[in-house]
Amino acid sequence: MKLSRNDKTVLVAGLVIIVLFSGLFYYDLTRRRGAGSEEVVGTITFKRQQAQRKYASQVVWEDVAEAVPVHNHDSIRTAELSEAVIKLKDGTEIALNENSMILISFSKNEVDIEFAQGSINAKRGDADPKQKMNIKSKDTVVSIDKSDVSLTRMGGTDLNLTVNRGTAKINRGETEKLIRQDEKAVLSKDALTIYRLNLKLLSPTPNEHITTTAARHRVQFSWEAVRDAADIHHEVAQSPSFGDIVSIRRIAGDGRTLELPSGIYYWRLRAMNRKTRKIEYSEVRRLSITRDAPLSLISPHDGATYSYNAKKPLVSFKWSGSELSSSYTLTVASDSSMSRVVQRIDTSATGAALDTLGSGTYYCMVRRSGAGQSVSSPVHRFTITQTASLDPPELVFPPDARQFNKISLKNGTITFTWRTVPEIGSSRIDIARDRGFTNIIHTGTSATNFAKLTGALDTGPYFWRVTGMIRGGSESVTSSARQFRIIESDVIAIIAPRDNATIAPDGEDTAAAVAFSWKRTEMPGQFHLVVSRDSGLSSAVRDARTDGHHQTVKGLEPGRYFWQVRQLDKSGAAIMKGPVVSFTVAERMGTPVVIAPAIREVVDMDASDALHFKWNRLRGANHYRIELFQQDGDVLKPIVRHTTRDGEWKMTELEKLDVGNFCWTLQAFDRAPGATAVRKSPLVKTCFEITLGKSLRKTKLKSPRVIYVK
Repeated sequence: MKLSRNDKTVLVAGLVIIVLFSGLFYYDLTRRRGAGSEEVVGTITFKRQQAQRKYASQVVWEDVAEAVPVHNHDSIRTAELSEAVIKLKDGTEIALNENSMILISFSKNEVDIEFAQGSINAKRGDADPKQKMNIKSKDTVVSIDKSDVSLTRMGGTDLNLTVNRGTAKINRGETEKLIRQDEKAVLSKDALTIYRLNLKLLSPTPNEHITTTAARHRVQFSWEAVRDAADIHHEVAQSPSFGDIVSIRRIAGDGRTLELPSGIYYWRLRAMNRKTRKIEYSEVRRLSITRDAPLSLISPHDGATYSYNAKKPLVSFKWSGSELSSSYTLTVASDSSMSRVVQRIDTSATGAALDTLGSGTYYCMVRRSGAGQSVSSPVHRFTITQTASLDPPELVFPPDARQFNKISLKNGTITFTWRTVPEIGSSRIDIARDRGFTNIIHTGTSATNFAKLTGALDTGPYFWRVTGMIRGGSESVTSSARQFRIIESDVIAIIAPRDNATIAPDGEDTAAAVAFSWKRTEMPGQFHLVVSRDSGLSSAVRDARTDGHHQTVKGLEPGRYFWQVRQLDKSGAAIMKGPVVSFTVAERMGTPVVIAPAIREVVDMDASDALHFKWNRLRGANHYRIELFQQDGDVLKPIVRHTTRDGEWKMTELEKLDVGNFCWTLQAFDRAPGATAVRKSPLVKTCFEITLGKSLRKTKLKSPRVIYVK
């Protein structure tokens, strides 16, 4: 169907309108309007990782940094492994843990917080007493005065409220409850339950932030002395559900020191009430440890030099990052006091680059802000010089005195590489028979930084060098020369198993799995591995092909074998071979038989001066290893380890023993002189008990009938 002129006009106009209004809608949706006339009600005083803010008049979330103002009706949220602290103008401090979101509404007499999800902590110790705070979460309102509270709601789960100081009032529907200090309220869909926290934590305080320069920090945990409780445990985890446990320890006192790396942790006490025989828990407190290592410039290093001919060099700046940093400022100046600034860059990254610096001496420094403080790196000096000639190309591969075989040259796999400066457009490579390059046999030009050598060369030494070709016809300084050598086709070097090696089956297997490996060659191609019972490889028992440089062959029965690896060309013909190497698969070693102490034997040590271990010797074994453990429930505590060639051993270190349950293990080895074990037996474990046959006599104290006191 053919369109008329009017139809075309209407169609074009419609498309223009669609595009225009779509663009306007997108602009209106994504543009940052700012806070408008909303008043500033607080400041973000601390931020870790990612925190975002959304103004009341926009739908787009934007990242925020420390020290930025918070406006009335702002929404604040944190991401995974992130946190933020907001200080309101009435003195209230609100800490948002990871994956948390709130909306702040500030009026003359009240502060309303819409708590959507996550975990928050509100501290009102320094707050204006005239101003009340209401924290709303769905159909529940928590009202607090000069109190410290913690609230948690994960997704659609229950709302948990813990009062650390003061009181809090809960209102939901017609229900109103007062929650006092050291009490916890759990609001489910149908019920409100209040628990008294008999296990009272002291330090670290809720949502405490610890900043350290060390890789690990010693944290002092403390709590009030626990009464009417038994079996008290201190638990530390990396999730509020305590599914990712870091440490659990049974404790008897009112404190514990634990060394922890940087991260976010949750901790609590767990104990059994002696009266009710029920398990009780303390509140769960959150702790974050952040490593704030000193700020340092990585590049350019102090005293670095750059040179160029026509085009100014690209200078890359890189510095160490920090979990606390929100922004970095790179300053480049022409004096060491950093007063004559040449360039200043503000960035959230840990690096920047400049290609505008000409010849001269420069000084650079980076500054970061975070955790309420500003930190500066040491000042580094670097120099840029303009030269009449360019630096010579830097040779990379092959290294000096490298050898290549004729087959590599025939297949065109000898590649020369080098590095040049940006001004060089192409490079000339020269190859000669002498170091003075009076007998040049090859000259080539490359627009890249590599070249392949093809053709036929006689065996012997050769030398190569590279010269940069500058646009306009001039040349750079020629590089230094390197030597390489062409040799006849060499043999594939093997790695394992070596000639006359002995290999034993693993575990209970009677056949062995043997790992064959060889060194990489200069040429690409497939490898053919042959394993045979005879040195002529005429009766192959295993045959494998691989593109790699190793292959494992399973199921080799005890006996002597020979192996060889060959490299194949595209037609399948062998172009290189390794030597024929022999190895032996040994028979699996048996299991040693324990004589004493036997299983569940009771050993009376009352009149003994040694603990006697004895076993039957194994044929082919020349070493035995004994390990003794003391048994404490399911835990085996190592006591002693001993190696002997005999079939028995007497342990005379009786001070290491005690009355109780013990276990000992025995393992036999076939060990070559000065080498590791060739074969080893299965590990035998035997448990027994040590007692003292005669009971201890009671000690009697004798004293005279009359005691004189001076």
